[in-house]
Amino acid sequence: MTIFTAWNELKKLSLADRDELLPGFNEKQVLLTSNQLIEAVKILLANNIFHLSTITGVYQENSLQLLYHFWKGEGITLRVEIDEQDNQVDSLTEWIPGALFYEREITEMFGVKINGLNMSNKMFLPDNWEGDAPMRRAIRVGNDEQQQGHK
Repeated sequence: MTIFTAWNELKKLSLADRDELLPGFNEKQVLLTSNQLIEAVKILLANNIFHLSTITGVYQENSLQLLYHFWKGEGITLRVEIDEQDNQVDSLTEWIPGALFYEREITEMFGVKINGLNMSNKMFLPDNWEGDAPMRRAIRVGNDEQQQGHK
């Protein structure tokens, strides 16, 4: 099985009509909702693509996306839009135990709730950190600015 085979299956889930979501990004990508993440990961695993390189957070067109970077001879990225109101995604640790480190970072730095992730203490921020998630930024919602991660 190859990245190309998995990518063809994943494109059926993708929210984007374009094959390339980031110009110059030298890997295949699909854009997904947070509810589609586990299904997409299962497709990758069924195609023997197990290596999760990292998870990064980016702001794209005033929304937060998590980029799940997988690798098997070449890259494939699952771009997951995080719903502003829901602000959560399921943990991959049941299928990819090594995702724990990246998921903890995303939770602390971006304030995204990872369902199934047990965090009893901080890993990256000081234990006495009282501020908001440091990488979470204000986004424009209509005519108002709203700080994501704040209720």
